[in-house]
Amino acid sequence: MMAQEIYAIAEKHSGVCTIGSCTTKPGIVTSVVEECAITLDQRHLDAVKLAAMWQDAQDAARRFASECKVDVAFGDLWRIEPILFHKELTEFADEAIKETVGKSWRLPSGPLHDAAEVCRAGIPTQMLFVQSLKGISHIKSRTRRKSISR
Repeated sequence: MMAQEIYAIAEKHSGVCTIGSCTTKPGIVTSVVEECAITLDQRHLDAVKLAAMWQDAQDAARRFASECKVDVAFGDLWRIEPILFHKELTEFADEAIKETVGKSWRLPSGPLHDAAEVCRAGIPTQMLFVQSLKGISHIKSRTRRKSISR
């Protein structure tokens, strides 16, 4: 339920939401789940819209928890405010990509990691990613594996 909800939240706000992991305890196939923890990555270039996405995700989780009569808690693993890449460099990169492959997909994300610190220091910054299907990066095959317990 939550995965479907976060994709709807992303679409509503023109951002990106991804559940990176889902861990259950005790994690035994034949046991009822006692605890479930998910990690959520949300990205948007607008801080207000990013905050609204986070609020919507929390509201959805609270709604599901209430319906299922379970507790829910929230925390941050890591948080960074939206930082914009250098506008002119972004346009140059976009032109180069379009010239090379005909279409450019922009990720709704600013610089992270080292690029964020370079950008914060006032140095014009831009990152290019290898063109991927509809701008989706870090994705594995959507083929599902079936597991059988005996």
